[in-house]
Amino acid sequence: MRTALGATAMRRVRAVTLAWICVTALEAAAAALLAATLVRGTPLGWAVGAVLLVLGATVLVSRGGYLAGAAVATDLYRRLGRALVRLPLGWFTHDHRALANRIAGEGVPRLMGIPAHLVELLVRSTLTPPLVVLGLGIVIGWTHAAALLGLLAVSGTAQAFAQRALARTDAHRQTARVASTEALLEFSEHQELYRGVTGTAGAVRRLTDAWDREHSALRRLNAVSAPVTFVSALATALPTAGMLALCLALDTPAPTAFAVLLFTLRAAAPVDELALLGVTLGDIRAGIDQYASLVTVPPLPEPPHPRPLPDDTGLGIDHVAFAPALCEVSLTMPAGSTTVITGPTGSGKSTLLNLLLRGDDPDSGHITLGGTDLRHLPTEDRLRHFAVLPQEPTLFDGTIADNIRIGDPNADTPALRGAALRAGLGPLIHTHPDGLDLQVGARGTALSGGERQRVALARALLRNAPVLLLDEPTAALDPATEAFVTATVNALDCTRVVVTHRDPARWRPDRIVRLVDGRVIDGHVTDAEPERADRTSPLTVHQDVGRTG
Repeated sequence: MRTALGATAMRRVRAVTLAWICVTALEAAAAALLAATLVRGTPLGWAVGAVLLVLGATVLVSRGGYLAGAAVATDLYRRLGRALVRLPLGWFTHDHRALANRIAGEGVPRLMGIPAHLVELLVRSTLTPPLVVLGLGIVIGWTHAAALLGLLAVSGTAQAFAQRALARTDAHRQTARVASTEALLEFSEHQELYRGVTGTAGAVRRLTDAWDREHSALRRLNAVSAPVTFVSALATALPTAGMLALCLALDTPAPTAFAVLLFTLRAAAPVDELALLGVTLGDIRAGIDQYASLVTVPPLPEPPHPRPLPDDTGLGIDHVAFAPALCEVSLTMPAGSTTVITGPTGSGKSTLLNLLLRGDDPDSGHITLGGTDLRHLPTEDRLRHFAVLPQEPTLFDGTIADNIRIGDPNADTPALRGAALRAGLGPLIHTHPDGLDLQVGARGTALSGGERQRVALARALLRNAPVLLLDEPTAALDPATEAFVTATVNALDCTRVVVTHRDPARWRPDRIVRLVDGRVIDGHVTDAEPERADRTSPLTVHQDVGRTG
C-alpha cells in the first residue's frame, strides 16, 4: 500500500493509526475502571474522568482523521497529476482515459476515507476485543475472560465466513460498476454521434444495458446479503447470550454480572462493525489497486544528466521509426524555417508532430533540437521552447481569456487581447458585450468549430515559443479568416512545422514534405529559399530512399 499511496500519504495514515490506538487503549481502561467501581468499590471519579478523557480524545482524533483524509486526497491528486503529465501520449487510449476519470472522480475520494473512517474501524475492531478481555480478566477473573474470548472467536469465525461469501459477490458488482462508468464516459463524449446516427433511444442503449448489468449484480449482492445479515445477527448476539448464561450458571452476584455484561457489550461491539468491514475493505483495496495501476506506469524518462537548452532552434529527425505510423524518417528543419508536411490521412503526420513535442519516444532514431537529442533535455525547459496547436483543440469551461491564458498564466489583459486579435478572434470579442470574458461553455460548446480553433491558436501565439507546431490549423476556418491567420503565423520569428491537407503554398514554406505510409516520398526545397536549392538536402536524399524502399 505504501508504494501505491506514496510516503507522504502513508505518514498521515500512520499518525492517525497511532492516535486511534491510544484512544482505543484509553477506552478499554475506562471500561475497566467503571467495572472496578461496581465490583471493588473503586472511586467513581476515576471512571468518570476516564470516560470524559475518552470522549474528548475521540472527538479530537476523529476530526484529525477527517483533516488527514483531506490532506491525503490532496497528496494523491498531486501525485496523480505528476504521473499523468509524464506519461507518453500513446498511453491515453479510451480505456485508459476512462480509468483516469474513474480514479479522479471515485478512487481518490474513496482512499480519502482510509484515515477518515477505515483506520478507526480497523483499530477498534482488532484491538478492542483483546484489551477488554484483558481488563475482564484483571477485574473479574480469568474464567470469565477465557469464556468471553472463546465466544468472540466463534462469533468472529462466523462473521469471516459470511463476509467471504459477500466479498465474492461484491467483486461482480465492482466489475459491473466499472463497465457502467466507462459506458457513461463514452456516452458523454460521443452523444452527438449516437443521437445523429441511432436516434435518442439508440444513444442510451449501451448505457442502459450497462446499468441493467450493474443492477443485476446489485440484486445478486442483496440476495447474498440476506443470509449474511442473519448470520451476522446471530454472531453479534452470541457473546452476550453466552456470558449471561455463564453468570447464571456460576450464580454470579448482580454487580459482578452487570460488570461482566459491560465488558461483553464493549468487546462484542466490533463484531457489528465487522459486518461492514468486508465490503469496505474490498472497495478500498480495489481503489488502491486502480490508483497504483496508473501512478506506477513507466513515464517518459528524464535525463540523468540534463544538457542545457541550445540557442539553435532547428529541428532534426534522424532515421526515426515509430510503429506502425512511421518508418525510417529523416528530415532537417533549420531554425526560423517553415516546413509544411502533407500526405493522406493515416500517413503519420500527426504522429511526427507528437514525437517532435516528445509526447512519445521513437522506437529507433533520434529527434534533436539544435543538435541535442530531446531525451537529453529537461522536460520543463524543453516545453518552454514549443507551442502547439493540435488538430482537435481542447477548451475548458470558462471564459475566452481563461482558455487563452493557459499559454502563459502570467499574461496580462493587453497580451491576451493581442493574441486573440492575431488569431482572428477580433469579430467575436468586438461584437459580443462580454468580449474576452465570454463563456465558452463545457468543452467550448458555446463556440463554433472555427472559433474554438482560433482560441487554441491564440493560446499558442501567447506562448511566444521559438518552435511552433501546427496540426491542421485552418481546417475549420473560412477562406478570409484562413488568409488572415496564415499571414499572422508567417510573420512570426520562429521555427514553424505545419501539417495540412490544404494548399501548402499559403504558408510560404521553405520546404514541403510529403508522407505516405510513414515514409517520406517527396521532400523538396521551395522557391522561398532559392540559395539552398542547388545543395543536396537531407530531404532530397530521403526522397530517393523512399522511392527505392
